[in-house]
Amino acid sequence: MKLRPSLSAALLLLPLLITLLSCGADTRPEPPRSLRVDIDRCKAGVVDSARLVSLEASAQSLLFGIDHLLPTGSSYVVASRNKLRAFDRRTGAYICDIARYGSGEADFSDISDVWSRGDTIFVFDSNAKTLGVYLADGTFIEKRRPFARTQFRKNQPIRKYFTMADGDVLSINGSTGGSTARNPLVSAYNRDYSYRAPIDGRDVKESAYLMDGACLDTARCRLLIWEPLRDTIFAADDSGVRPLYVLDAGHHAFPPQLQALGNLQERMSAFFTKDPGRQYVSLIRYLQPDGDNLYFCLAGNDRRNYIVRYDTGTDSCTVRSFTSPDGRYTQTTFFLLDADSLRLEMRDNADIEANPAVYSFHKSEMQ
Repeated sequence: MKLRPSLSAALLLLPLLITLLSCGADTRPEPPRSLRVDIDRCKAGVVDSARLVSLEASAQSLLFGIDHLLPTGSSYVVASRNKLRAFDRRTGAYICDIARYGSGEADFSDISDVWSRGDTIFVFDSNAKTLGVYLADGTFIEKRRPFARTQFRKNQPIRKYFTMADGDVLSINGSTGGSTARNPLVSAYNRDYSYRAPIDGRDVKESAYLMDGACLDTARCRLLIWEPLRDTIFAADDSGVRPLYVLDAGHHAFPPQLQALGNLQERMSAFFTKDPGRQYVSLIRYLQPDGDNLYFCLAGNDRRNYIVRYDTGTDSCTVRSFTSPDGRYTQTTFFLLDADSLRLEMRDNADIEANPAVYSFHKSEMQ
């Protein structure tokens, strides 16, 4: 007996329909992966003084610490709160201020972000929505206003922005202090900087933030985002903001109920004062992707800091903590992945008013 054409066609389509239904049955995002970091297996890193460059500390060159470090030609350009200063890469001698805090055309009112291309320095000022362009010798080139024709939303005040591989722009937004019903963490702009849409998935949780907190993962065309003393790393692209990794420090983990405290100062206080006999590790800083590897710093509540290389392909990691043999220099939570080199900020424990030093070594030493 022959099947009717309509019934025959339906039976032929049945396997395809089952496949489509099974593929679309669970659209939930994958849970975040654990980054298992065992600081008990930390390898002590001994500072080689030959690789250490102490930045000159004089009345005109003092720093609060390193927020950003830009190796440009023969200089280190350092952003430190409202300072942007150049030092000799070999000797650490102060060269000049690249730009100054002020209201003039060549000045800035806030260093919201800073980056370089060759010997050209770019300073984004989120207060003025301007991009200052300078040379590493302090020459002012121009003040750009990329968002001049952009109508900003009150619930999405831009704090820093990143240009994606396709030319579009994603911003990290600041807090509205609870004055708006929504406060999206990430927004999307077109390549002409015109506003497009908020990115769903996470709102800004508080007004306080540190100078890092997001980086561009160029190879995967996304942003990686983290929040101080919260152990989740988020990924953001046009499809949304989603948890990607969660730090797993084992018995040294900062308790979730303390990470959930809504105020950074409360979390800081809990991190350094709660259970003083127990060692916590948290405070992801300056995360930077490198192929399958993630490099980042962590802090311990005992004031010891760590640099981590995590291989996401093999689920393995190397943890190191650097100090000089005499204990004078110890690492902070700032570092920079600079091509094949890692550059750590070192604190001078013998002179609390001294500028920091920059310690450099090859990334193969983190294998």
